Amino acid sequence: MHIDPQSLITLWFENAAGERWLPTADRTDPPAGFTRMLHESPLVLHRETSTQAADGWRSDAPLLSKGCHPDLVLAMCRPSIQEANHALRRALMRRRLSEPAGHGVRAMAERIAQGTQASISRVELPPRYTLEQAILIAARSCERCVNALAHAYGLLWGYPEHGPEWKASIASCAFCAPVAPLPPDPKPEPMISVGRDGQEHSNG
Repeated sequence: MHIDPQSLITLWFENAAGERWLPTADRTDPPAGFTRMLHESPLVLHRETSTQAADGWRSDAPLLSKGCHPDLVLAMCRPSIQEANHALRRALMRRRLSEPAGHGVRAMAERIAQGTQASISRVELPPRYTLEQAILIAARSCERCVNALAHAYGLLWGYPEHGPEWKASIASCAFCAPVAPLPPDPKPEPMISVGRDGQEHSNG
């Protein structure tokens, strides 16, 4: 089998005769006559709605399309060694920060450094998904969840879940509950003082 790299293009232009013109780094505007642009995206989630009619189902227009980050999709399916190492290190850090010194992950991290494979199995790493599942998750995630996933799966961008940036984001989706607003500061109790006249005075 021979797969020509030219057959894997995702964007091209065609003229009335069906001839193709491929954009290059030096030229992106098509020549005269190439008035039809075609784009195929393997990492776009399409949502199509249909309405039941007497003769079957009829497709409603328009379609809803949403893209996703290919590096995140691949990390959720088959992460590289570097990404897997980043994910393990960040998982260890999350647990280490939540446990006292001399217990749990702090002691476990020392055993991992000594090459104890059994200790690594105790760390909760993010799950692996099929390609279809990864595309669905990445495309349906809000900005906050996309960054949290990227951080958890060891990518070089993103931020940790429940961190300052995560809490500051106003985005939300079905994968995360909106962050509840902080309760207002309680109103201070009025201070009672006694003046020179012997009378009590309040500042509240």
